Amino acid sequence: CAEAGVLVNCAADGNLRLIPPLVITDEEIDTTIDVVNAALG
Repeated sequence: CAEAGVLVNCAADGNLRLIPPLVITDEEIDTTIDVVNAALG
């Protein structure tokens, strides 16, 4: 995810914490979802 510019933090076993900026566009949200889905397979 980091290579694609999406920062993700492991909050606990089986949980991911996404840390978006305070101002984010719909396009950036879509990109983030696509990147996380690809990483999780």
